[in-house]
Amino acid sequence: MVYVLLFLWFLPFETGAQTEVIQFEHLTDEEGLPNNLFREIIQDHDGLLWMVGIDGMVSYDGHQMISFRHINADTNSLSGNNLTAIFEDSKGRLWVNAIGTGINVSDPGKTKFRRIDLSKFNDGEDYGLISEMTEDAEGNIWMASQSGLYIVSLEGDQVDARLFTIPSSDTASESSLVLLPLSLLTDSDGTIWIGTANGLYSYHPETKSFYMPSDFIGLPQTVIQDIQIDRIERLWVSCQNTGPRLFYLEPGAMSFKGLSRIPFMTPSRGISIAFDLDNRLWASVFGEQVYGYDFRDSTLFLQSSLNSDIRHERFFRKPFVDHSGNTWLPCEGFYIYPYPKGFKTYLHPYSFHQSNSCLYGDGDFLWIGYREKGIVRINSRTDETQLFTSADEGDFKIPVNHIQDVLKLKNGHFVLVGFGNVAFLDAAGKLLASYPTAGSNRAAYEDSHGRIWIGGFEGLYLFSESPGLQKVYSLPVQNGESRNFIQSMLEDEEGNIWFASDLKGLGKLNPTSGQVTQIMPVPGDPHSLPSVSVVDMAVDRLHQFWLATDVALVRFIPKTGEFKSYDRSDGLNNDYISAVICTNDGKVWMSTHSGVSAFDPESETFTNYGPGNGLANISYYTRSKFYAPDGTLYFGGRNGVDYFKPKFLRKNPTSPLMLLSGIMLKNNQELAGYDWRAGKQLNISYNNNLIEIEFEGIHFADQEEVTYAYKMEGLHDEWVNLGHKRQMLFSGLQPGHYAFKAKAMSSDGVWSEELSLPIYIVPPFYLTLWFKILSFLLIFGGIVTWVRLREIQIKKRQKLESDMNQKLLELEKRALHAQMNPHFIFNSMNSIQQFIIVHDVEGAMKYLTRFSRILRSVLNISSQSRIPLVDEIKLIEDYLELENMRFPDKFSYAISVAPEINIHAVEIPPFFIQPQVENAIRHGLMKKSTPGHIRIDINQDQEYLRIIVEDNGIGRVASNKDKPDEALARQSMGLSIVEERLAHMHHQNGFKAFTITDLYDSNHQAMGTRVEIVLPLD
Repeated sequence: MVYVLLFLWFLPFETGAQTEVIQFEHLTDEEGLPNNLFREIIQDHDGLLWMVGIDGMVSYDGHQMISFRHINADTNSLSGNNLTAIFEDSKGRLWVNAIGTGINVSDPGKTKFRRIDLSKFNDGEDYGLISEMTEDAEGNIWMASQSGLYIVSLEGDQVDARLFTIPSSDTASESSLVLLPLSLLTDSDGTIWIGTANGLYSYHPETKSFYMPSDFIGLPQTVIQDIQIDRIERLWVSCQNTGPRLFYLEPGAMSFKGLSRIPFMTPSRGISIAFDLDNRLWASVFGEQVYGYDFRDSTLFLQSSLNSDIRHERFFRKPFVDHSGNTWLPCEGFYIYPYPKGFKTYLHPYSFHQSNSCLYGDGDFLWIGYREKGIVRINSRTDETQLFTSADEGDFKIPVNHIQDVLKLKNGHFVLVGFGNVAFLDAAGKLLASYPTAGSNRAAYEDSHGRIWIGGFEGLYLFSESPGLQKVYSLPVQNGESRNFIQSMLEDEEGNIWFASDLKGLGKLNPTSGQVTQIMPVPGDPHSLPSVSVVDMAVDRLHQFWLATDVALVRFIPKTGEFKSYDRSDGLNNDYISAVICTNDGKVWMSTHSGVSAFDPESETFTNYGPGNGLANISYYTRSKFYAPDGTLYFGGRNGVDYFKPKFLRKNPTSPLMLLSGIMLKNNQELAGYDWRAGKQLNISYNNNLIEIEFEGIHFADQEEVTYAYKMEGLHDEWVNLGHKRQMLFSGLQPGHYAFKAKAMSSDGVWSEELSLPIYIVPPFYLTLWFKILSFLLIFGGIVTWVRLREIQIKKRQKLESDMNQKLLELEKRALHAQMNPHFIFNSMNSIQQFIIVHDVEGAMKYLTRFSRILRSVLNISSQSRIPLVDEIKLIEDYLELENMRFPDKFSYAISVAPEINIHAVEIPPFFIQPQVENAIRHGLMKKSTPGHIRIDINQDQEYLRIIVEDNGIGRVASNKDKPDEALARQSMGLSIVEERLAHMHHQNGFKAFTITDLYDSNHQAMGTRVEIVLPLD
């Protein structure tokens, strides 16, 4: 009975619309809280939420929860887990009270805690539970405890605490009775307000003066339960009282005014208060309920037991409003009311579910159909509701409970479209006629000629109040599918009836001719209807149709047949469109499976709204919509009916709060001892400059929709968009100064302040300024010495080059001497004489010609340091032919040059190949009993020329046995000259350029010799 009276008392404050049911988000242990029993919540300067209760403390950034508890082995942990109060001071430290184990004070990083035991400042007496804390202008912390009012100062490791005497209302003497404080607050002027069991006090630290309860007019001298300041600097107190329990004081005044329009149920239960961004009052009563009062229109917008989805909860703690405007109510976890952007929700007062199937408005009445539960009619003036069901007796009984659509006809009657039924009601809601139909019916439409069209299971039905179904227009069977499921109908300018099917696309009926035309998707054509499933339609002021499909919002121009689709790629939050409404301002509104969206056809842009904006639903039902004459839009879903006026929707004006949540260096080492809040430069060694920076834009109104941008000054000139990414990795930064900057933007386009992190990559010592100066001085001081040493080096190099040239010249002469040894000339002259003796004049002439050509070549070559390869080959050929003439049929030869070698362009030192050929003939082939063979291969290997002279003679071992010592010495001298010349050419290459290899067969019998020479190419 009490709640009924309260509800009736509550109604006069409403403004003619149906009662709004306030929807709250619920954060519990199912979402990650360690428990559901929290006493207080605050938000620190970085934006983090801190919650304390019976089982420790939790921090929350909108993404992650971190639990802080007492750990016996960790002296830096909390001293206990049963926590009663929390406060952040001006230095960013948290003060947390643990019952029976002391006050805990954190470091500025809020990760380590130290304990302060107040009992030693009170003669060892227990100071009891601390209920409130505040800070004065000098940084002292005031604490309201069960043993008195403490003032605590903390500087470094030094702790000082003292009890502060509150004078009684009878005298200002310090020796008077000590009063126990219950609540504390410091205002913008530095005045300390103290609520006690005997009334309200104020203390002015500068003058050390008090205002006593008797000094305040209009405020009863009773228990003061809470003190707060609202958004326009009015001081508010809650108290025990049989009359008004909330009083406020205008700035500078001494006379309180009472607020008596909130129907608190008892005079004594504790009241805690808070004020949201609209300066609306939130008052939670422990053991009762939560109230919300709006000063702008003097309405009580919330009584949690009557018009919210938390009506069964009672044990509420102190309410809290975060930076982004959300209101948090501690009670079995936290009930969170999002910053109101203008969305409201209607919930029916009956015990069944809120899943509605259709919406329709008529004057003062709103009709809401519910799945299998009937239809509810609401009087928006009186909030009176009436439920129509098939179980009713009398005139208001309806044929079926599953109602899909309601339509008021021009004659004032209503059509109810239900599952397997179409019914007609009079203006009062009494049943006139009922007609069974096959399958599910979805929608009703009355055209300009008064004809009634029903979207049915079998097709488009032409209906009348009597005799009912007149004709059925069906779409062609598609892939064996005969069902139509007509969802929605519209009439174009030419009188054609367009109808949408959930299975067969779009149809057009010419009522005059009865001709039905079907439009289906054209595969691969982006300008056709994109889907066979069209669930709703609306027409705008330009006579364009807007179609709701399962893949896109579609604009359709009936006159031209033109289609254009809009989906996620265009900014839509979800491609499944449940219902669509065209408003008078040209906008297109739609419900989807991810919220509600508005589309501006002129700019072709979407604005998306979700639960974070105050909507009760995420997913909405098809065709559950209504556009009221006053501009209110209604969309129905599983959690009730969301409604709003677009012109009253607003953006959240708050910006995200930027937090540097982490800095990691190479090897995943977290940076320790660095306080980014102090703005100090971060110094990082050049060899450890792999930096990962994590940041967070805290905005609890729409945390998941916050987007980010960054730039690294020193690398970037412009901001770089990151989307929802909240970390950056930098590596290989050159030594120098940088500044990492990041900012966050809310879903309403409000940017945060910039987070700035100065970074200095410390260079190696050899790049420091002092090292550069020292190096310059050393270099400058050593220039003369360097020049002198350089001169000495040049002289040494010149002498070395001179000696080298002289040595090469000597070697060339020795090579020439070896080439022109008397034995070779003597043998050649003997050969000529032999030809003459046997009267072979022609042979003698040929031999003499080749011999003279060899002599001429040797003389020409001997004056040059390098000759073309072709000249060396010609010399070898002449020599081999000459030797063949001397020893006919003794050996054959073959000279092979790689095709990529240009023998006319490649130059080599002279007399390298011919001596090896001569050795092969004289020492390898002459003593061979059978004809021999010499093979000369010349190849190019990158920047070297590789020459191979190979014979199949008797081998070096057998040849040396038959040689006299003089011959061996001469051969050794020839080889040593070649090796020494090659050594001078390759003195920096480090590899062997002259090799001789003895060849053997499988029985290890000698089968010749191979000589390999490597010459550098010019």
